[in-house]
Amino acid sequence: MPICLLRTSLARSAIPKFFERQLSEKIASMLNKPSERMNVIIQSDLYFCRNNTYDPALLLEIRAIDVFDGSTTPKFNKILFDYLTSNLAVPKERITVQYIPVDKTMIGMAI
Repeated sequence: MPICLLRTSLARSAIPKFFERQLSEKIASMLNKPSERMNVIIQSDLYFCRNNTYDPALLLEIRAIDVFDGSTTPKFNKILFDYLTSNLAVPKERITVQYIPVDKTMIGMAI
């Protein structure tokens, strides 16, 4: 069920082929969730101002049930920042990750 939205100022051509699938597998493993339940959406070519500059930047939002708390997010930050900086031309100082806990009653999916 995790829903991942990556918004970036990078051009679509700067995002590696199959990046969505690879990011999906990375996050599924990190969250200990089945990869077939992952949802990854990438929005590229966005106007993005961060720290008063227009240098390449990205925002990754991850919504999930029963995985986020203060003890897990530092570990998740390390995994994600390492992965994103090694696969995209965005330095860690220009990346923001937002973890959004979701109540299971707030998601509708056909099973």
